[in-house]
Amino acid sequence: MKLRTYDPAYQNTICCSSKISYIDGDRGILRYRGIPIEQLAAKATLEEVYFLLIYGELPSSDQLNYFSKSLKDNVAFDARLEKFIDAFDKNMSFSTAKCHPMAMLSTLISVFSGFYPEANPAFVG
Repeated sequence: MKLRTYDPAYQNTICCSSKISYIDGDRGILRYRGIPIEQLAAKATLEEVYFLLIYGELPSSDQLNYFSKSLKDNVAFDARLEKFIDAFDKNMSFSTAKCHPMAMLSTLISVFSGFYPEANPAFVG
């Protein structure tokens, strides 16, 4: 069940229960699939964390090799994205950005939905 909380500092973010992450900001706790973020940051590769988030456990060596190869075989940069990236100010730094990095990221994710509408169940029906 999703709850909506009115809290201006919380920026109208949806609260929900999650099997993927656990956050207790007051106590400084962040876990993904039960594993503390400190442990993942110190010992896990990015591909291992992807696997953990998708499948619920860290991969074996064979699983990681297959998964990493699959990622490399299927990663592609759509050249049409360059036009959108170029629209952002080239002289931005994160501290003086006219556009927040998360706004840039969410814009590019929205652009992808326009490039591949068939991948979005809401558009397909």
